[in-house]
Amino acid sequence: LATVIRDERGKVIGSQSAVQDITERKRAEAALKASDATFRAVAELSPMAIYASKGSDQKALFNNKAYYELFGYSMEDTPTVGHWWTKAFPDEKYRQEVIDQWVHNIDQAKENHADVEALECVCTCKDGSEKVIVWVGKVIGDEFWAFGYDLTERNLAEEAMRTIQRLLTETEKMGKVGGWEFDVETGRQVWTEEIYRIHEVDFTYDPSLAKGINFYAPPSRPEIERAMQRTVALGESFDLELQIITAKGNLREVHVIGRADPARRKVLGFFQDITERKRAENEVLRLNAELEQLVRDRTVDLEAANKELKAFSYSVSHDLRTPLRAMDGFSMALLEDYAGQLDETAQNYLRRIRAGSQRMAGLIDDLLNLSRLTRETMQRECVDLTLMAKEMSAEFQQMNPERVVEWCVAPALTADADKGMLRAALGNLLGNAWKFTGRCARARIEVGAREQDGERVFFVRDNGAGFDMAYTGRLFGAFQRLHSVQEFAGNGIGLALVQRIVRRHGGRVWAEGAVGQGATFHFTLGNKDHKS
Repeated sequence: LATVIRDERGKVIGSQSAVQDITERKRAEAALKASDATFRAVAELSPMAIYASKGSDQKALFNNKAYYELFGYSMEDTPTVGHWWTKAFPDEKYRQEVIDQWVHNIDQAKENHADVEALECVCTCKDGSEKVIVWVGKVIGDEFWAFGYDLTERNLAEEAMRTIQRLLTETEKMGKVGGWEFDVETGRQVWTEEIYRIHEVDFTYDPSLAKGINFYAPPSRPEIERAMQRTVALGESFDLELQIITAKGNLREVHVIGRADPARRKVLGFFQDITERKRAENEVLRLNAELEQLVRDRTVDLEAANKELKAFSYSVSHDLRTPLRAMDGFSMALLEDYAGQLDETAQNYLRRIRAGSQRMAGLIDDLLNLSRLTRETMQRECVDLTLMAKEMSAEFQQMNPERVVEWCVAPALTADADKGMLRAALGNLLGNAWKFTGRCARARIEVGAREQDGERVFFVRDNGAGFDMAYTGRLFGAFQRLHSVQEFAGNGIGLALVQRIVRRHGGRVWAEGAVGQGATFHFTLGNKDHKS
């Protein structure tokens, strides 16, 4: 019989076995509560986002700290799971798709007594940013627990890796370059995709099963074999340009670089198709050879032409000057000795003969000077252009002391040039300025320089007769004149001489002007213009 238990007044309150049952049940309940408290404490500390709900209305039971940090919501923001769905998925269509899939996964879990299948979705946080979250869940009685993993960074990293891989592949294609690795122990080779294309074999082909090093053309095989052996034995790197024969029998030039890993178990390296580059290099070599031959031929022709020009210059200097001197001399003798026997018309004819012969002699001198410039060797030195211009201006004034001209020569003008040639060029420019300001009441001639696009530009400017810019193309031609001899004397060769001198210095010359408003002649003296 069970032992009867009475209270202080003797009233029966139960049997011993019943009391024991109640005690065990209370202990179990206390243990369950303690276990639940422990679980919730652990869940609260979990780095995963966790939420729990209960009942058909999905009443929110629990959201841990990581959940709030993940989405930026508080408990007041998410009183129910349904409310949270609305905020996490603002797009109604997408929200319904996620809910339907999630409910389906939960129903399947209940039916199969299994965990809820994982669901990956894009959730919107409180600040409007989006995160890729994968949810896994578990049904425990009438409660549902869900665990969320943030895959955003992982997905971004994977996308970045895919982008990098795509860029590497495209870079290999554009550069016709690939990487390779050779396993010393197994003999297995691994190639990147571009090397397969260079060898004209399918990407699925395994080169370790067939030719391997025999892809190299026979003349190149001993060299690559020696290089590989020294790399494996001594750890030496190699850098070679060789030839291969592709699977389709085409010959290609390749650039191969290889080195061993620290353990010398593998050799890895770089492989580039340089067929087009080598073809271009060979074409350049061929063209260079042709050009060198052409230069040699032209040099021979030029030397012959120079000899002919020298002979012509000698002939002009001696053979043509003699009859001109005779014409001038006899004309002068007639004017001096027989003036009384000649009428004014005859004397005028003789004076015109003398002027023509003297002008012809001047033309001969100018031609000889022009041709001499093509033969003379240049001697560059630092030339004081300011001093040179002032000396010339003084000479012009001495020749015509009655003229009043304002000279403006900039100080400290220097140039790296051939002094004799520069004097000839400047003399012609100043001579033109002096000549074409002859009719100005207040003549002004300026010599200066300025910096333009990193280059020193010298100039000679005057306020004289000027010229029409429409005819600027004729200025620097030999014997080209924009004014008649009656207006301004000259042979029309001075500016051609200036241009030849400037070009020999590697420079350029150009002019600006307007009729009646003067002219400015600019010139440079090449990359060696001296700056001070």
